[in-house]
Amino acid sequence: MSTPDLDLETIAALLDGRLKGAERDRALAAVADSEEWSALFADAASMVNEEQAEREVPIVSLHGRRWSRRASVVALAATVAGLALIPALAGRRGSDSPTELLSDARGGLPVGWEQRPWSSVRSSGDVLAPEARAVRVGILVAELRVAAADGDTAVRALAEQAAGLIDGAPAGGPAASLFRAIEDESEIERARAEAAQLLGEEGVALGEWLGAARIAAARQDEKFFAASRDILARTPKTGAWQRVRESTGPPPRWPILRQALDEATAGY
Repeated sequence: MSTPDLDLETIAALLDGRLKGAERDRALAAVADSEEWSALFADAASMVNEEQAEREVPIVSLHGRRWSRRASVVALAATVAGLALIPALAGRRGSDSPTELLSDARGGLPVGWEQRPWSSVRSSGDVLAPEARAVRVGILVAELRVAAADGDTAVRALAEQAAGLIDGAPAGGPAASLFRAIEDESEIERARAEAAQLLGEEGVALGEWLGAARIAAARQDEKFFAASRDILARTPKTGAWQRVRESTGPPPRWPILRQALDEATAGY
């Protein structure tokens, strides 16, 4: 694929995770730049659910053509959940961080913030997928922003966790060093930008939203989820992500929302 032109076959390949590298980046950029294709992409992703995991899923194009593909929730779990959010998350980077949607950016980290939704126990043979690494770093960035704004001493520990994740990526040394040098809010953005360049903006952006959402759910911050309606509208109708959308209300069902966010994040 030499140009960012899209067709149904390319969207299917993107949903299935069959596009890699520059080809995938071009397709994502083309989807994000087109309102029509963004809507079709979100609609297609929403049709993939747990009940349809092992049967043919028909999808109708905007031009009336029909096609079908094999839908596997297992294969799509690491891609559809994140990719369907990309158009809505585009532009939410830098100073426009999801943590700015919190009612109180200086409210500090909630009780139990250190309990990660992913397993911290990995065997020597485990390999962390690039998307998972990016999402986890994004979650830590959100927590770093909140901790730094509150003057929390947890900043150093969080920065070290992010650096440790980045150390495992090829050529991750410089970005990891930036995280280890963080002492206040002003240094977080530079480290985040370097991590996004290394690991992929889309994964880091998704992780940063998830991190802020977990903090908002723990605080019962309804404002955050009201401000995130455009993002939530694009989440696919699969498993925990569907429950995240449904439990945001009104009014939000906080226990279900917290559990659903943890389950959605656990895939990373």
